[in-house]
Amino acid sequence: MAVKLVKSIKRTIEILELFEERQKPMHAVEIAEELGYPIASTYEILKTPLELGHLNYGMPK
Repeated sequence: MAVKLVKSIKRTIEILELFEERQKPMHAVEIAEELGYPIASTYEILKTPLELGHLNYGMPK
C-alpha cells in the first residue's frame, strides 16, 4: 500500500531539517532556492511557525 504524503508537511519537515543542518539564520528566498520550492509556497509554510513564535525575522535585537 502506497503512502500518500501531504506536500506541505513534507516541505515543512525539509525546511526544519535545512535549519538544523545549516545552524544559521536564513532568508525565505534562500530556503526556497536551496530546496527548489516556489517562493510563495515557502513564505506560506513559514507563516505558521512565525505566528506561533518558533521563528523570527529581521535584525537580531
